Amino acid sequence: MPQQHDDKRRGTDWWERGIILIAILFVGVGAWWRLLYIQQVGLHVDEYVSLYAATRILDGGLPILPSGMFYGRGLLTSYLAAGAMALGGINAVIGRLPSVVMGALGIVVIFAMGRSEWNARVGLLAAVALALLAEAIDAAGRVRFYAQFMLWTMLTLWAAYRMTRRPEAGWRLPWLVVTFFTLALFTQEEMILLYPVIIVGLLLWNGIGVLAQAPVQFVIAGGAVAMLARFALERVGPIDAFDAIQTTKAYVGLFFAWQSAWDGFGPLFTDDLRPVWSILAVFAVAVALFVLLWRRRRLAALAPYHQATLYFALFFAAMWLAVLTVVGESWHEPRFMLFVEPNWLLLGAAGLVLIIDLVSESRIWRVAATSGAVGVLVWLMWPMAGDALKPLTVDYTAALEYVAQHRVPGDRVATPQPPACAWVMGTPCSYYARGLDYEPYVVRKNGHLVDRWTGALLLSSASDLRAAIRSERRIWLVVDRDRLANRYDLASLETIFEQFDVAHEVGSTLVFVA
Repeated sequence: MPQQHDDKRRGTDWWERGIILIAILFVGVGAWWRLLYIQQVGLHVDEYVSLYAATRILDGGLPILPSGMFYGRGLLTSYLAAGAMALGGINAVIGRLPSVVMGALGIVVIFAMGRSEWNARVGLLAAVALALLAEAIDAAGRVRFYAQFMLWTMLTLWAAYRMTRRPEAGWRLPWLVVTFFTLALFTQEEMILLYPVIIVGLLLWNGIGVLAQAPVQFVIAGGAVAMLARFALERVGPIDAFDAIQTTKAYVGLFFAWQSAWDGFGPLFTDDLRPVWSILAVFAVAVALFVLLWRRRRLAALAPYHQATLYFALFFAAMWLAVLTVVGESWHEPRFMLFVEPNWLLLGAAGLVLIIDLVSESRIWRVAATSGAVGVLVWLMWPMAGDALKPLTVDYTAALEYVAQHRVPGDRVATPQPPACAWVMGTPCSYYARGLDYEPYVVRKNGHLVDRWTGALLLSSASDLRAAIRSERRIWLVVDRDRLANRYDLASLETIFEQFDVAHEVGSTLVFVA
């Protein structure tokens, strides 16, 4: 059986000290990959929104956008990016640095979680996997909330698990749960899904009586207050951001969109060699359930190794249930499931260590087998990590810089990416040019539809384009080939190709002028 330990264990032996040193090495390796990313990979389209919100914070202290909307999504991310740029200068690389730091801290935390709740070998294997996981490198290289959300979620779950096992232990853990939960919630509103899981865990481990304990009541009330505050923040200002999205691109609804959820999230756990890790995770959970049911023990009486497995599996399963039943289909995209991947990595590592330990109780065997597993992980995942550094073909930064260099006073700029325009040029552009599926991204201001970020006037039809072209001044249109093919109706495309000339091309991004 795996090396067990309890909360009273003190000290480390030579083997564990060696594991800690190797883990530190991979924290450095993970940070190195993420630093390479921010220097080599261009901005994703969503990053422009966070960067522009950060500049609004630097200008006025709050992320209030020209459209009138308070940009609360990824609020903590926006402030961290603003703080970094206040110290290091306004540029994208500096704005990305907080995500790099959070991504590296995530590797530290997953190792510490694994070592504390399973054993050091589980922590090491999970840390190596997270350091080299391609989507984790991508997430920690962007000016977005994904890496930060992953970190706060891990810390919330860790504190909640510790409190679940010792709900009577005092007030430090409840305060940590509420603090980390709030930080996660103000990083990404998806954290709401974790709230009921924390309560369910407390009940499963301790029974209904646990609800009478003041620290538990504090956690429940603190989480509820944080969620109400987060919801209220969405409604700050003249534009109700929650309502604007919910009515057109619903966050929630009673869906049973099995196929959509599987298509969106399944590849994270089934592509390439990932099924092996998923099978290891299932094995760890199956063994823990077998021990629980066969020996008819209470959850709280299981060995700590199996308790940790079942608790973190509970969260993983609950998130899958949520995306299948209550999360809108519009949000079935892999990036919205990244925050559960640390659980998957820990469970897979727990399964692998179980197999190693079942083969032999020899310390030499366990040292050799774990070292070999680390080597195989590095060998398999290193090329995948390199794939995360592939340059983007959609380059709005270079395209808009070309426009900035060649336009003259009075020229107007249109694009389906107005936040990119505002970030690169320093001020919002004239038009939001998009003919199809624009409804979730516009709001009404002064009787006109404008984009919900920069307030650029919507051009949604061929007649709108022709009217803009008839002005005496030139109009530039910056759009990538994918959006050109999928975001315009046929009449608008005909107008673009008939009335505009291609002035410049950067990768798959085109600069038209009329």
